[in-house]
Amino acid sequence: MPGQDSYSTYNVVAYVILFAMIATRLKTRPQVWRLLGAVVAMGVLVSGYAVLQHYGQDFLHLSESTGGHVTSFMGNRIFAAAVMMMTIPVTAGAAATSLFRLSQPSDPTRSKGKQWAIGLAMLGIWVAALTIQLLGLLFTLSRGPWIGSLFALLLMTVLVAVFVGGRGLSRLALVLGLASVVTVMVFFYPGAASTAFDERTNAIPVAIDPTAADVVDRFSTISGDVLGGFSGGRLTHWKVSWGLIVDRPWFAFDSLSLRWLRPLVGYGPDMFRFTYLLYSTAEGPDRFLLAPDHAHNYFIHQTVEQGFLGTISSLGIFAAVFLAGGHQLLRTRNQMTPAHRLILIALLSVLAGRSLEMMVGVAKISDLTVLWVLLGLFAALPTAMRTPEPRRQDESPGHPPSRPAFFPVPRVKRSLWIWKLVVVILVIGTIANLTWTKGISYPLAAVQAGRALEHFNQGDLSSTLTAIDNAIESAPDVPVYYNWRALVFSAYRRDRAGLREPHCDTQIDLPYRLCLATLAHQSNLNGSSQRPFEFRARIALANSAANLDQDAESIRYYQDSLDMVPGSWGLRNNMA
Repeated sequence: MPGQDSYSTYNVVAYVILFAMIATRLKTRPQVWRLLGAVVAMGVLVSGYAVLQHYGQDFLHLSESTGGHVTSFMGNRIFAAAVMMMTIPVTAGAAATSLFRLSQPSDPTRSKGKQWAIGLAMLGIWVAALTIQLLGLLFTLSRGPWIGSLFALLLMTVLVAVFVGGRGLSRLALVLGLASVVTVMVFFYPGAASTAFDERTNAIPVAIDPTAADVVDRFSTISGDVLGGFSGGRLTHWKVSWGLIVDRPWFAFDSLSLRWLRPLVGYGPDMFRFTYLLYSTAEGPDRFLLAPDHAHNYFIHQTVEQGFLGTISSLGIFAAVFLAGGHQLLRTRNQMTPAHRLILIALLSVLAGRSLEMMVGVAKISDLTVLWVLLGLFAALPTAMRTPEPRRQDESPGHPPSRPAFFPVPRVKRSLWIWKLVVVILVIGTIANLTWTKGISYPLAAVQAGRALEHFNQGDLSSTLTAIDNAIESAPDVPVYYNWRALVFSAYRRDRAGLREPHCDTQIDLPYRLCLATLAHQSNLNGSSQRPFEFRARIALANSAANLDQDAESIRYYQDSLDMVPGSWGLRNNMA
């Protein structure tokens, strides 16, 4: 859905543009170092805040309970860990490259003592950066990124040993070894743990660290989940997704166009969350239906939404990287510098670990943005790492330029320049408009919705209605705002303190309470039209129809909601 953290066309186009800009504009080695430095710095910031959250220093109040409270800036521990999974191998590769280059100083006059001091300082910086990221990853308690990171680091070690040699391997092993030792020391340091009091005996607080036990427990269950086929959870999502892929069911109140073509093209972007409910099953003691918005496997998810063509294209991206990278290492490695080989191996290892993590993970904007940045870097790397061309010398006074400064610009070229300027302005305007419409407007709408909730809790229905109207104006395709608007009209109907809604209070065509019920029903109609496959919007519409004594319409809307979630006992109870 537009503006959401999903696989909408807008988001995918943004990834492609980001990739294209890096692949075509990154042409020099300094640009490569700056981009790698930006990725490493981002990884340290994300991981550093995760570490602060673990020790109770969440000063931005961003922690969410998603099986663990360490979520950094991503709102979910899985999303945060997926980002760290990619930045850790990049940091290890950049550290090995930096130390390798440092061992070959360009300044022959530099003393060995100064060289050793610089080397130790750089080693300390890299170990600290890698340690922070390793700790942040551990604290997320997310097993998929753990496996991806371990696989990426092991693959990197093997490839460096084979294609770079002992000097590169020794530097990589030194950074990884020291960072691992420091990570273990910090992780199990008792003074950093939380404290627990025995209220019955008033005993001295004892230092404990439950996270260490949690991490060990999560590691110990990895083999059991793999051998047991991921009992429940992901396995259920995969089974339901396979049913959607094979049967291609659709809603009873609607007809699926081009049904014969759906196995190839899928349901379309962002339809997984709606179609999954057609085959959703109840689990847990309360027998609530599962309603995920992702298959917890990127390629299965793509097959549901984009069909087999989408799956082939997704797999083709990784296949192209591995084939091109393998060809460079096997056929042209002698033409590469050691730094070039180290960076290439780091990128291949990251993408290999990422492809493994995506088999069980949930790919979102936070980590997919990093992924496409690394893909762009991979595409630009052969050109950027070539021996730089000689810098162009300024023309001397004795050699005048080919065209004098007073020579007029031809009319044809001037006209072409104007057309280029117009095109650039149009492109910038389009991008700015899309960015505002699909990105900025949704957070602004959420802010207005938060204000509406505050006003509602204070009993100020007029301000509540104004704030919700502002939210709808900013994000007109979010049905829940329309449903909230209808609830405000219902609150006016129940209000016994004398507060009256201005519109219904001044009109004379309908009784006051009937006018409010009509406005509520119309608001729910508008919300349901924005998302015709959102069953909650259809339930709200059925309820407002019942308030108008439109029994036939209410039953029809309840039936529509049941058609969207046929396995729901709650919706069947609504029908009864």
